[in-house]
Amino acid sequence: MTFPNGVDWDGNEVHVVIGIAGVGEEHLDILSTIADKMLDDTAAERLATGDADTVYQILTGKE
Repeated sequence: MTFPNGVDWDGNEVHVVIGIAGVGEEHLDILSTIADKMLDDTAAERLATGDADTVYQILTGKE
């Protein structure tokens, strides 16, 4: 989910919330990918403002 104007999340302003699910240890790879992308300012901005297809492409490396 994206929140262009931000939303309070336990005292922090957040703009992107990503829910994940994985089998076994699979979630660790997913979290690693998300962390890498969020450290890239351009990718983070595109995640915050992009549509579902853009988000999918960024997180799957198919951009």
